[in-house]
Amino acid sequence: MKVKGLIAAALSVAMCVPCFGTVHATADMHQEVAEKYTDEYGAQYKYYYIHDDDGNEGIELWYLGGPVIDLIIPDEIESENIDALPVIAFYGAGSTTRDIVESITVPESCKIIGGCENYKSLKTVTAKGRLDGLGSFRNCEKLETVKAKGVKVIATGAFESCKSLKSVGSLDGLVTIGPSAFDGSGIERIDLPDTLQTIGKSAFRDTKNLKSVVIPASVTSLPFGVFQHSGIEQVEFKGAIQLGRGVFDGCKNLRTVKGITRDQIVDNWGTFYGTPIQNEQCDGGSPFVANSRGYMAGYVGDDTEIVIPDTVKTIGELAFAGLPITSVQIPASVTKIEDKAFYNCSQLREITIPPNVTWIGAMAFSDCRGLKNITFEPADTKLTLGAFAFQHTAVTEDTFKPNGRSYSHSVSVFKNTALDPDYFDLEATESPEATEKPETTKKPEATEEPEATEKPEATEKPEETPGKAAVTPAPAKELTVKSNGGNIEIAIDGDTVEFPDAQPFIDDNDRTQIPVRAVTEALGASVDWNGESRLVSVSGADTAISLTIGSDVMMVNNVPVRMDTAAMIKDDRTYVPLRYVSEAMGMTVIWE
Repeated sequence: MKVKGLIAAALSVAMCVPCFGTVHATADMHQEVAEKYTDEYGAQYKYYYIHDDDGNEGIELWYLGGPVIDLIIPDEIESENIDALPVIAFYGAGSTTRDIVESITVPESCKIIGGCENYKSLKTVTAKGRLDGLGSFRNCEKLETVKAKGVKVIATGAFESCKSLKSVGSLDGLVTIGPSAFDGSGIERIDLPDTLQTIGKSAFRDTKNLKSVVIPASVTSLPFGVFQHSGIEQVEFKGAIQLGRGVFDGCKNLRTVKGITRDQIVDNWGTFYGTPIQNEQCDGGSPFVANSRGYMAGYVGDDTEIVIPDTVKTIGELAFAGLPITSVQIPASVTKIEDKAFYNCSQLREITIPPNVTWIGAMAFSDCRGLKNITFEPADTKLTLGAFAFQHTAVTEDTFKPNGRSYSHSVSVFKNTALDPDYFDLEATESPEATEKPETTKKPEATEEPEATEKPEATEKPEETPGKAAVTPAPAKELTVKSNGGNIEIAIDGDTVEFPDAQPFIDDNDRTQIPVRAVTEALGASVDWNGESRLVSVSGADTAISLTIGSDVMMVNNVPVRMDTAAMIKDDRTYVPLRYVSEAMGMTVIWE
């Protein structure tokens, strides 16, 4: 009996859902509910009779339960209504006795396995034939071995949190590894074949036992966080590769990278954020990590008095952020200083900007609180200054020397400095409002107007209404996120959070985004929005967070934290990543 075309059609429909769910009828494939079936071991099933217009027929089998420890799926099903037909797909999602099943074996005819989440005793899965699709075994914590061959698709979250998993058999013919497929699993080794084309986001995130991987030439790009916080020590690329940010973020043992040049590592500096490769493979005898084109991505030395080489043309984003440098000499070769390049260099006391620099990015010297002397060397070209470029510095009218150079100016460039017309010295007042709401205490009348904390517009549409939202009670300890029929439900210690006009959603990076209003009302924090810099500031009792729209760097108490997504604006509402913001505020996030 020919079933190849039928299996292909079933797989194409099953791929529309993360766990290879029910195969529904399409224009060329028909599904009819058949009666329940009980095998000789007492295992109970329901099944669907599937057929297409070409005469291909098969059975989709769902396990309902029974007193079975070793579940052996029958080769075929026969009843009064249909002749004997092969089982081509198996799903375990309907089981009421999943906790006792220790092994699952499917016949050679079965090409799709899925829907076996939370089988607490399951240790082994065996497929006698080649599989077209391998679906979800998420949270099967005792699952050690999957004996399969010729798997084409490993679905989204297939082995997520399978902490005992060691191997998945032969992957000859594998085409796709879905997002989070092995996230948090115990996988120790995986041989990726030349047929592989796609590896999804976070596919091997937090795989502590995975030490080495070879990326075949057939894979041309890796998205956010594929190996984030894994135990990877060595990676080899067999072909040209495009790397997303944070692919190896936090891989503290990664010291060997083969198949890409030093320039490529520098160009993709954010890919290797927080790894030894930044120190041990990129220094080239110099602590200034720069490519051959003069782009400087970072500094890996220990000196506090810095003299940047005259081969550098661009000082990259976060290149010196948070480092304890006391002085820096920028050469005449530099033309651009990118966003947050010197962010939070609190011991830096003075800076001279050479004449060839025409661009200083947003927050480039922000929070350099000891920075007092700022000098622009004379030049005919205009100097463009990004938003908050010198905010929270110690500069004064006497110590700022522009030397006649033309530069773009807005209040935000020198926000919260002596050059800010609304500057207010917080240390000079004993008013409690000054520490809780510093922006409003700059103008005393703002603290006397009750409307400042009662107007809902400030939290509903921060893009249009700058200002601080009301401070609500301290945050709860446990936040639960549920997906219910496509809707996202959020609860704080069991109390459901209401979203009357702007709903949470899952973004393209598989992260839950919530409207910024929810940060105020649900997480017990105050929120500021600055439309000019597109900056969201979230303040809790002990935590200060800032996120820039479109940026994957979140600042938590002046420390940069790399995310695998970003704050965004959707339908005229500002959204922030729920997990990153809530965990930064000390909450426990549970995804159901």
